[in-house]
Amino acid sequence: MRVCPICKSEYEEYPALSRKDNRTEICPDCGIAEDLEAFGMTKPEAMEKVMEIKETMKQ
Repeated sequence: MRVCPICKSEYEEYPALSRKDNRTEICPDCGIAEDLEAFGMTKPEAMEKVMEIKETMKQ
């Protein structure tokens, strides 16, 4: 079990590499959010989109 340094949540999935320093391992959700922020979304918009994606994957 790993703990994401950004959101502090525990996760078991393969980590993402932070775009901010290109070496910090972060949870997949924060990795997707950082990707979306790089494309111009605000952090709240990016996290909302991550939650939408997760909800869609549950169905």
